[in-house]
Amino acid sequence: MFLTRLAEYAAEHADRLPPAFHLESGVLWMVDLDAEGRLATTDLQPIRDPADPAGRRGLPTVVPSVGRTSAVVPLLACDKIEYALGWTDPKKTDDAKAQARAVGYHQAFCDLAARWATDCPDDQIAQALHAFLASGDIARVTQPPKYAPTDLVAFRVEGQMAHTSPTVRTYWPSIVQSRKSYGLHGHCLVGDHDGPLLKRMPRPLRPNLIPTVGYDPDSKSERKQTQGPALVSVNQTAHAFNLQTELAHIPICEDCAESTTAALEHLLKNRGQRRTIGDAALVWWIAPTPGTASRAEQPQGPVRLLFKPDPAKIAAMIDAPRKGTAIVTGTARTDMFCAATMSTNAGRVVVRDWIDIPLPEAEAHIANWFAHMQVIDPWTGQRRFFSIYRLLLALGRWQSGRKAHSGSYAPMGSSSARRPVWAQRELLQAALKGTPLSSSTLAHLLLRIRTDGRFDLPRQALIRLCLTRSHPNHAQELSMALDPEDPTPAYVAGRMFAVLEALQFAATRAGGSTLNTTITDRYFSRAVTSPATVLVPALRNSKAHLKKLRTHNREKSAVFFARSLDELTGRLRPFPTHLALHDQGLWLNGYADQRNHDIARARERGLPAKELLPDTETTDDTTTKE
Repeated sequence: MFLTRLAEYAAEHADRLPPAFHLESGVLWMVDLDAEGRLATTDLQPIRDPADPAGRRGLPTVVPSVGRTSAVVPLLACDKIEYALGWTDPKKTDDAKAQARAVGYHQAFCDLAARWATDCPDDQIAQALHAFLASGDIARVTQPPKYAPTDLVAFRVEGQMAHTSPTVRTYWPSIVQSRKSYGLHGHCLVGDHDGPLLKRMPRPLRPNLIPTVGYDPDSKSERKQTQGPALVSVNQTAHAFNLQTELAHIPICEDCAESTTAALEHLLKNRGQRRTIGDAALVWWIAPTPGTASRAEQPQGPVRLLFKPDPAKIAAMIDAPRKGTAIVTGTARTDMFCAATMSTNAGRVVVRDWIDIPLPEAEAHIANWFAHMQVIDPWTGQRRFFSIYRLLLALGRWQSGRKAHSGSYAPMGSSSARRPVWAQRELLQAALKGTPLSSSTLAHLLLRIRTDGRFDLPRQALIRLCLTRSHPNHAQELSMALDPEDPTPAYVAGRMFAVLEALQFAATRAGGSTLNTTITDRYFSRAVTSPATVLVPALRNSKAHLKKLRTHNREKSAVFFARSLDELTGRLRPFPTHLALHDQGLWLNGYADQRNHDIARARERGLPAKELLPDTETTDDTTTKE
């Protein structure tokens, strides 16, 4: 189905894709000929792209292309210097083997040009190129001081590039078919029609469009791919049915093989429909219902919100079912949402996840994703949503700054971030498919929170996602605000720790002193896993804090904290001695709800930040990355 959808996409957007078996490449050199095939100038003329001052990539031009192996495979009318001119590496002029190899390459190029001229006698460009190659005038072309044997060379005849001749677009595919075909006609499984079947895919994808399995593309140590991966490859007997290599049991016709590769390449190059997530690349598109008119533009729809959240649009998506309204995306409600998550391994494309669902279902999954993560900002009272990039940052190590209340998350790709690559891909799949997050994600997040001592809104949103989606059918919805009636021991224990933290800070502030080390600094990590070992002694010490409040004429505050602790203590019998993974998440959720509730109450009373809780921040970095 993946290849079929790509073939349909190619048919719908044929005007945007290059001709069959063509590819955009950088042409660096040009040989100028007249109509008779004579040299207009003996100089090999350089071609420069105005957007590339260094001139290293050449002028982007759509030229004939096909996958090459170790065999001699010439291209038509535009090829590397070693094929088109027979020149070897300037540093290997004394290497007899290199010279002989270049001669063989050039002879194959000349033979292909001769076949083109013979089979297309009315094409004057084909005749001129053949005449030039057969005349021996190629020896008169002056070699530039610096060149590489892999530089592309084009031939221009009377001002027109030879590879742009109309016959090239029809003749070149027939050459590729003769090289790659079994010589048999059969039923193509991709396009569901009869046609000439291929024994191997005509060409691979361009290198570095899809990350390699296990490597972080944001890391500076990422290895670059020297060769592109094949979309379909069976070159070992162990890889195929009945121990047969090539595409013997995977019937793909010539048109579908080329169109699927071209379509996927087009999607991977389109910034609006592609994102790199960890060691995988995601592409998505909308497949129109058969019989509907094609659209000039592919709408990004709600997927873009995953990378750049828009609070107003997200709120509309979440509230749509309750209000009985539909999300307006500019697409028909019967269109299909297609998305593929891919990596490369050993020169092959690995499809790690494939989604082909109705567009409304995809919208519902994304709406649920934001509904399950939403948290209330205690400073503004507004609902907050975070991009996948922001959530990924929160899964990394927190780096404390030198100044108070400062710091940042370790950047993407940093070796010290301790951010798992697989978690990035998992977040994306969970958002698009509506699946739960794994216990590994929750375990890693809890470890980072306990180790860093950092628990902010993005991490609270991740906790909510893990907890909500850990139940079948997301049956247990977590309240966005404090739930005073929740009797869950872990949740109540987290609330009690937040009250004890606030009491300690209030008592210290009443005495006119400052806190060097808070209860959170000392016992936060242990309180998450073993609440009883922290809460019992902390309750004993709370009597001294209550006494200090009364001593400094803070009787109302002392009564408030005493009542809060008595209520929570009554709910918490007995105190939990050890919390499992899920309960640790509930503890953190209770701690955050109580803390945010206290901040919101203080904000309503107009108190400044320094009068609230220790390490309370008034801002939160929500920078997103496209």
